[in-house]
Amino acid sequence: KERFDKLINNLDEQSQRAQKLQQLLSSATAAYEYADDIAELPKLVMKLQLIEDAIADLPVDAESKRQSMQASLRNGQFAGLRDVPEELMKSARGQIAPIQGQLLKIEERLNNVKRSAIEQVNSWLPVLKPLLASQQQPLPAELTLNDVAKLAVSELVMVCDKTLSDWQNQGEAILQGTGLTLAEWKPVYDALSQNQEPMLTPEQQQGLVNKGIVKMRLTFASVL
Repeated sequence: KERFDKLINNLDEQSQRAQKLQQLLSSATAAYEYADDIAELPKLVMKLQLIEDAIADLPVDAESKRQSMQASLRNGQFAGLRDVPEELMKSARGQIAPIQGQLLKIEERLNNVKRSAIEQVNSWLPVLKPLLASQQQPLPAELTLNDVAKLAVSELVMVCDKTLSDWQNQGEAILQGTGLTLAEWKPVYDALSQNQEPMLTPEQQQGLVNKGIVKMRLTFASVL
């Protein structure tokens, strides 16, 4: 009975996992990186349902086999009877295992998509840091996988777009009056991060200095 309960619990767990993944991927478009997973999920849900139906028939199957063994049981051969439920459950376990493996792969691929999406958003934080620091504004907390774990694909896109838009608007507001947009500030940030001289007009440089975003660096006008 314990093994039977374990089998039922695992089947329930995989059915719930499949349905949850179906829900999370239901809003994904053809642009989803792993589009095959969207088509595969309903098939896996159906397979699990068929296994569930087969398990519901286990007691009937076991009784049928018991009756066919009555002759040998009368002779005291009980070993065969003990093997009946195990034999039937082994078949069900063998069918669940590959489905479980497929679901885990679909789950991991979805998490990879989510990780990639939040990494693209978070990549703007270092770019914004000098701007926010110049105005004593706190740096926003980066997005984590936990923040988007329960989101469907369409919700993930919305959250990432909204977060990035909010952050970029903050940056644009700080850059007002410098003659630079955020898109133009990014290569300046990249150059300064690598100790290189950024391409700036004197007005842009002065605007950044006035805002406290960069410092004027003095050097000799001619090579000594």
